[in-house]
Amino acid sequence: MKIGTVLVAVHQSEMDLYHDLLQLSQRYVTEHEVHHVATDVAQWSRKHIAKIAAVAADYDEIGDLW
Repeated sequence: MKIGTVLVAVHQSEMDLYHDLLQLSQRYVTEHEVHHVATDVAQWSRKHIAKIAAVAADYDEIGDLW
């Protein structure tokens, strides 16, 4: 398996996680701990997405990520 293929798969999985965490945080707005933890982890996930895209650019895979 090529590194580019792995980066695309990891990027997509991280994007899915990010969106799922945002949905979770909105679903549990009244449950403050769940809401805030999901929001915090979603922001970490967003940072991971940017880092994966930066690495993918080194492998000419950036076009496949967006």
